[in-house]
Amino acid sequence: MITSTTTTENKRGLKRKQPPPPPITTTTGVEIITIPSDDDDSESDLQPDASEQGLQIELLPPNQLAQLKPGDSQVVASSQALHNKNFVLTGTFPEVGGGVGLKVGKDNARALIERFGGKVVGSISGKTTHLVIGHEPGASKVEAAQKRNMKRTTIKEIQQVIFSGDTKQLGQEGVIIEAFSGGFYGNGTARDKTDAELQRLGFDAADPFSPPRQIAPPPPRRHPAKKKAKKTLLLLGR
Repeated sequence: MITSTTTTENKRGLKRKQPPPPPITTTTGVEIITIPSDDDDSESDLQPDASEQGLQIELLPPNQLAQLKPGDSQVVASSQALHNKNFVLTGTFPEVGGGVGLKVGKDNARALIERFGGKVVGSISGKTTHLVIGHEPGASKVEAAQKRNMKRTTIKEIQQVIFSGDTKQLGQEGVIIEAFSGGFYGNGTARDKTDAELQRLGFDAADPFSPPRQIAPPPPRRHPAKKKAKKTLLLLGR
């Protein structure tokens, strides 16, 4: 924290106004006061630039975020802002709502990205540019993206791009994974990895508020209804 009153820049690189010098009293009792010029920036008028404002954006409620489209009053990005960018989704996205189970938010997240020119595919390939990480992502997709040095992003960053129009913000936010998915019926690959391997994938194992291995439990398996065995009647005839 900057506490010195003579500092001319704060942490954001914005100029601060130096305090005016104290009044000078002459021998005749007349006070000479130095008046700051109109060009000086007062601390109350400091405003971050557009990119910094974008980093401070809070997520909209799901019903609003999922409906954003080019031309809305808050939207700066065009319908082609995410053109030539291929995304893969992993995890769930309650930020945009919709869906159930391991599909929560995925349809709305896909629609949001596609409205601004992006393409969403199901699996990682050489053409994939970004991995969108949601809650409890799959370890296999995170690992595949890491091997390709693929950029990670989040729904929050995508909203920032929509509001600022600056696609350079994609992949700039450090993504910390608090829990991996257990997969369908417990087939998630995270269960087979060591703590060190999960940490290399971005799992925050050093966080004292998180268990050392936090893997989401799999959904309960649905057993097919058992068919009633047909009773065979043996008729004995004379």
